[in-house]
Amino acid sequence: MTFPRLSLRTAVILPFTIVLVITMLIITVVQKMTYEKMLQEMSQKQLTSISQNIESNLLSFLHAPFKVSIALSEAISYNNLYEEKDVSRLTDFFRLTYSSLESHIPQLDSLAFGGQAFGQYVGLRREKNHDFSLLIKDHKTNNSLLVYHGKTRDSDVLFSVNDYEPRVRPWYAPVAETLEPMWSDPYTNNDDRQEVTLSALTPVMKGTELVGVLSADVKLNSFDEFLAEQKKRDNSSIFIFDQNKQLIAHSDIENSIISKKEPKSNNKNPLSITGKRITITESADPIIRATANQIINKENEHSNQSIMVFYVGGKRYFSYVGPFVDDNKLNWTIAVTLPESELLGDLPAKQQKALLFGFLICLIASAIGFVVFNTITKPINETAKAARQLAKGNWNTSIPNYGYIEETTTLVKSFTEMANNLKASFEALRIQLTYDSLTHTYSRQGLIEASKNTKSKKAGTLFIIGLERFRDINDSLGHMRGDQVLIIISERLKSLIPSHYNLARIGGDEFAIHAVDLHDTKDINSFVYLLKQQFISPIKMGAEHVLITPIIGHSSTPIDSNIEYWLRNASIAQSFAKKEPLRISAYQPKMAEDSLKRTQNIAKITQAIKNKEFIAYYQPIIDLSTNKTIGAEALARWVSPKEGIISPLEFIPIAEKYGLIYQIGYQILLQACCDTKRCIDQGVWPESFHIHVNVSVHQLGIPTFINELEDILEISQLSVHNLTLEITESNIVDNDPIVLDNITAVRKMGVKIAIDDFGTGYSSLSYLHQMPFDCLKIDLSFVQILTKENAQSSIAAAILGMTKGLDIVIVSEGVETQEQADILKNLGCQQAQGYLYSKPLPLEDWTHQFHINHDSSRNKLE
Repeated sequence: MTFPRLSLRTAVILPFTIVLVITMLIITVVQKMTYEKMLQEMSQKQLTSISQNIESNLLSFLHAPFKVSIALSEAISYNNLYEEKDVSRLTDFFRLTYSSLESHIPQLDSLAFGGQAFGQYVGLRREKNHDFSLLIKDHKTNNSLLVYHGKTRDSDVLFSVNDYEPRVRPWYAPVAETLEPMWSDPYTNNDDRQEVTLSALTPVMKGTELVGVLSADVKLNSFDEFLAEQKKRDNSSIFIFDQNKQLIAHSDIENSIISKKEPKSNNKNPLSITGKRITITESADPIIRATANQIINKENEHSNQSIMVFYVGGKRYFSYVGPFVDDNKLNWTIAVTLPESELLGDLPAKQQKALLFGFLICLIASAIGFVVFNTITKPINETAKAARQLAKGNWNTSIPNYGYIEETTTLVKSFTEMANNLKASFEALRIQLTYDSLTHTYSRQGLIEASKNTKSKKAGTLFIIGLERFRDINDSLGHMRGDQVLIIISERLKSLIPSHYNLARIGGDEFAIHAVDLHDTKDINSFVYLLKQQFISPIKMGAEHVLITPIIGHSSTPIDSNIEYWLRNASIAQSFAKKEPLRISAYQPKMAEDSLKRTQNIAKITQAIKNKEFIAYYQPIIDLSTNKTIGAEALARWVSPKEGIISPLEFIPIAEKYGLIYQIGYQILLQACCDTKRCIDQGVWPESFHIHVNVSVHQLGIPTFINELEDILEISQLSVHNLTLEITESNIVDNDPIVLDNITAVRKMGVKIAIDDFGTGYSSLSYLHQMPFDCLKIDLSFVQILTKENAQSSIAAAILGMTKGLDIVIVSEGVETQEQADILKNLGCQQAQGYLYSKPLPLEDWTHQFHINHDSSRNKLE
């Protein structure tokens, strides 16, 4: 009797799965739609409400000061309170008026008047405890703006600004031009506070003639505090910005809206401020910054959507942007952003619980279905045993035809087909692994296998051919043209080698040739010559002609040697070939040793940086006129726990080549600054002590160097006047703009720049005048050959003569004898250092003699 075979999927899986999937899908979709709809409604209402509240408060905040400005300007004009030669009446008027307004308009920070005729200035500024400060500039102040501690001239002067000119200030100049009341752009006051200010400006007229400008100032940080309080209530991020996308106010009161990167302008500049306002995309608040990007994207896409939705840190935020316009030509924008969690409270958590409950029900149903399914599919177990044999590579394993389910029989047949397909697939994978699809040569793995299977009984040679600056071809002509170049090169190499040689492309731009039976030196050199000949003629790529320079490294391959070992040796030789003029190098055992040693040294230096084994040794700098120690140079020394003190010649070149010099330099600079500050505070070194620290050009080439130098000075509390950074002359002639900008910025900070090892680089008068520096150090090679006989004709004398007239300090290095010191002093050299005075020593080995007056004969330390 034959039983009909049922479809396993039809009988069990399909109906069960469809019911579960549809059920969960409906539940999830409905909940998601409901949730999103509620979010849209709630976000629209709440964000609009907050925005309207802020707009209302801002109007109230700005309305009163503007009315005061108009009223006072009219009073001054009507009563002729301003007299060009006597501002006492105007001062009395301000005192009386401001005292009556002070409690009613708390946001009013100051009242001020600037005269048109002689540039007089009278102002009252609110202070704490309901007090005022008088600000005045007239003929009695000698053209200076004086800020008094009280509201009369009898008070102490708190602050002064020389040559103050109110008529070019941002609160005066715009009104003087338009003769209309207006709001100023936010600016920074040019007084002792330098606060961000917004001024209500009104012209004071006498008929049709401008007498002056009245300014009622508002501190914007007081509105920042209001926005911050709003943020505390509902966790909203709020900011106000102008048409130039620059911040006016924001809820992030921890950070200023003034950019620290902008330099301080001249006091007479109409736009004179301490810094430029940052744009909304430069805010330190990540939520404000993300909102700003959304605003810009919205404008670029010309979107009219009122609510913006975006993610920050995996959290969803909703943002609303609305205009703020008043009757006095203000045109700002208010942006409010709320996190999703503030809109619906604990509703998302309840929805998650509901979904989890639904999934739990489905899990229980799945468990029941699994039991049923397992009962039905029990016969498949026998097939699974056969599948394990297939997994072990037994492709001819047969699977019994067992069971009454149609899928069981299908499974047996499918496994047989799969075994055949897998066998073919593995063969195709092996071909892909051993052959390069672009050049149709061996791959690295294919070369290894082919060389192992060679029947030759003689030694051979393995060549690795790299293409110099091949990346430039990809960058200039494109990767497709670069691939064509590789194909052409591979064809040239194929045409060169005999059929029993193996050619492979082992890297992006590297080829390898295993020359079987080629072991004689003369034959190797001849073959290298032929290889070079393949690259003499340029490769034509459309209208372009590409000339490739090969870099060839080769290694002899003994009969019983390992091919991976040959590849390593040839690769090492090729690395050395990059430094050779002919770009050819044969492997020598010492290359592997050097390569291994270099790798080990890199690891040791990296670990030493982590363990802070690099410390500063100090060598004194002597004033030749007084024989006093006036400074020291901090020199990096590696003090290894195992190997002791390691010479800088062993680690500095490696550190510079592999990008480790920056961390070493940072540690030495930080230690030197901290040591100097501590010694000055303890009285060991005088307050005028100069510490010289070598700085690598790699450090100066980092854009963040200035910020990190400021951090070091902040940590150490060392004055900038005590620090000099030394830069080797030969390393700064490349005119790297970042390096030159950083040097200029260092000098602007007050830190001095010294050119080290002068005379060994590319010295020239033009160079000396163009490079910003304060000190020049003559290299020891010129000092050590000084004698009385050659003093006047020496290079040292030439350098000293060449630098006369330059306002710089000259330090001679490597002074070892008193005779050299005397010669240098007579030649006009100011300072010296060298073993005559002391070798470099750790700080703890410095004796008392280095911080008291002494002569050079007592400065020697053995």
